[in-house]
Amino acid sequence: MKQQADGRHRVVVRANASARIGLGHLRRCAALGRRLDTAGVDVHFLTKTEDLDPAVEVGGFAGACVMLESALQGAADAAYTAEYCRSVGADRLIVDHYQVDEAYQRVLLDSGIRWLQFDVAASMPLWADWVVSMSPAANGERYRVLLRRPGTRLLLGPRYAILRDEFLQWHEARPVNPQAHRLLFTFGGGDDRGACLACLEALRKTNVFEITILSSSYNPQLSSIRSWLEQHADLRGRLLLDDTDVARRMTEADIAVTAGGTTTFEMAMLGLPALIVQIADNQRINAQAWERAGVAVDLGPLEQLDTDRLRNELVNLAGDAGLRERMATLGREYVDGHGVERIIEELYPDVEMVS
Repeated sequence: MKQQADGRHRVVVRANASARIGLGHLRRCAALGRRLDTAGVDVHFLTKTEDLDPAVEVGGFAGACVMLESALQGAADAAYTAEYCRSVGADRLIVDHYQVDEAYQRVLLDSGIRWLQFDVAASMPLWADWVVSMSPAANGERYRVLLRRPGTRLLLGPRYAILRDEFLQWHEARPVNPQAHRLLFTFGGGDDRGACLACLEALRKTNVFEITILSSSYNPQLSSIRSWLEQHADLRGRLLLDDTDVARRMTEADIAVTAGGTTTFEMAMLGLPALIVQIADNQRINAQAWERAGVAVDLGPLEQLDTDRLRNELVNLAGDAGLRERMATLGREYVDGHGVERIIEELYPDVEMVS
């Protein structure tokens, strides 16, 4: 599939989102899509979003946003995606969802489309032209044995982290308070699986923090969180829904408690020390790697959360300004905010990036 006669590139993005799996995949693809759109590339989205409106995250592009039926699975999904790429004259495809297996990739390969594939687990053969793993755990040797095509490009590590534009304006290091007291709780844009309530309960008798909770209207735990806050009004906590200034909230906080997904990259770039609670199995590798890197503290899976340890870690970190400063410095070294540019340079070397 080649660039169209009008000289414009066209890319199709195939990404999923839901309250259950979260919004991270769709949001990072939307951030990438906006930069591509600004650079003059026509961007089309194919999505399965189940219980949310994708227009909230994906809007303003020259191309369409098409909702796929949830019944479309496996090779049929891949075939539809390949045919859609052909129908709009796409010269690239970006794939970011959990339904991709080797059979799915072989359908794309047979179609002739060149595609970029996001991956985390490094657990299956890979046929894509570009493979992106933003995780600090991404290992080149482990990935290379999975490649089935000699020309595949590996884009590995946090230097390829995709951040929304709102985070990129905060470049300067923040002052580190001698004693931390402002906490931020955020567990993604979907179902927090009860993580927020568990963390609040751990701090019920520790009235030394001001707590800001960021969540979305897609979180089925909201009524329980609201009820808890009403019953414990002495705990200085506030709940913000669908907040449009997330980056600012992060810069205002001293410490965060978060899940192990996309948000960890945002916090790393902003120099916000974090404690990570894994709310999904696929966050384990990421969380453990951030701890090894000295950027965050991994508290393990939610179902095994030690609330005494959570409370003690928070209290100790709050009183250790030197440790918080080291964590912040390391985070900014790992995530510099230029991941989007690096990926676009790989996809479209001839496209001029607009700063």
